[in-house]
Amino acid sequence: MKNHLLKIFLFMIFPFSFMVTGCPSDWDPIPDAELYEDFEPLEWKDSYVFAPSNFPCQIHVWDSETGCLVRTYDLRKQTSYRGQPETRALFMNNMVVFGKSIWFDGSGRQNHLVRIDIQTGKISFLAPNIHTVGIVYNADGSEDSLWAATYSDYHVGFAAYKYLPDGSFAEEIDVPGTDIDLGCIKGVYRCNDDYYVIASKLQDFSFTEEGRKGFKLIHLSSSDKNKISEIPFESFFPEDQFLKDNTISTLGSNGKYSETFGIGASDYYGDNPNEQNRFISLNVVFRDEECNCKVTRFLYKNNKTVPASFEYTGVKSDNEDGRSMFFAAESSNCYFIGGRSTMAIEGDDWDGIEIGVYSKESCEQIKRFRFISGNQLYACRQKDCAWFPRDQKYQVNPPYYEEYTDGPVLYKLDYKTARAYIYHADGSYEELEPEL
Repeated sequence: MKNHLLKIFLFMIFPFSFMVTGCPSDWDPIPDAELYEDFEPLEWKDSYVFAPSNFPCQIHVWDSETGCLVRTYDLRKQTSYRGQPETRALFMNNMVVFGKSIWFDGSGRQNHLVRIDIQTGKISFLAPNIHTVGIVYNADGSEDSLWAATYSDYHVGFAAYKYLPDGSFAEEIDVPGTDIDLGCIKGVYRCNDDYYVIASKLQDFSFTEEGRKGFKLIHLSSSDKNKISEIPFESFFPEDQFLKDNTISTLGSNGKYSETFGIGASDYYGDNPNEQNRFISLNVVFRDEECNCKVTRFLYKNNKTVPASFEYTGVKSDNEDGRSMFFAAESSNCYFIGGRSTMAIEGDDWDGIEIGVYSKESCEQIKRFRFISGNQLYACRQKDCAWFPRDQKYQVNPPYYEEYTDGPVLYKLDYKTARAYIYHADGSYEELEPEL
């Protein structure tokens, strides 16, 4: 596609631009794929929890049966160039564990889709020089697969790449489009043995008739050139349900809105471990007359047997800090949703993951947990709980960081009991107190 050629062209001429301007590059020229060696093999266990961090660039492997740290994959390399020492690293944008392998889109000297085979330790660099916006896997049918996608360029579209569990490339699917806004590919899901991705339209919208443009359903498995169909605006905002809601009606028709889609959780485990639901968040961002921004996030369930079928849970989040909806899960009587705070609040000096616990009966938040320095690269789900990584360094005065002295830790959220814990490398743990 044209956008891929443009990215490769820019990547090739960027270092040259330094030379012609009289500023020689101080980067060592060794490609990432030649620098990194294979890791030591690790016997696979279904109880493993994988916890990535970019501060520093490492992936920690924990055993949920013992609560202990068992392995660290260090993605940093010490090199030298022109006689000067240098630290190279693979910066992770997001990660999944699929087919007994770790997959992540990494940025080093180049952009890659990276795969680490746990049982052999082999590291593979796939899709070189393609900057993916996200990766997601499906393991609920006869053909397990992993998908990665590029950003959507205006008037061009995007490309989706399909891989099999052993790391082999299956196919590239080019999706042309003039107004597709693909912020991530977490929306890829399997339905009746077909693959779909939900995207929003590029333009802003409002609650006037003119602004109700709807959204996009992209049928990746279709051989038809016309892969894109419309999802009506009313699929998410039926008038009798939302326009009477105070949160929506007070925005008026003059507000400026932008919408993004994302799967909050591709897998759900409640009281029945075999039950799976998907959650979709619709985020409405607007500005008031004083140009203050506000974000309201609505939580929907997606019927996995019917494409573009959505059920509003009644849960919405409009926190002052603009808390993202990176994570969503449910138990028999609660929803758990949350992510990183995207805005600073005066007098509330903290950074990390915040999980709100919502009553299914009232749809109101009843308490919240804060995982200090938690990141949202990956949440490992195991039956009735989820595990969240913590960065080992924290920002004290931008751009300076300090390192925690208690070593790697891991956060655990228990769905059944609605409790949270912090684990240490030796298996010891403490219960975290919620905020009401």
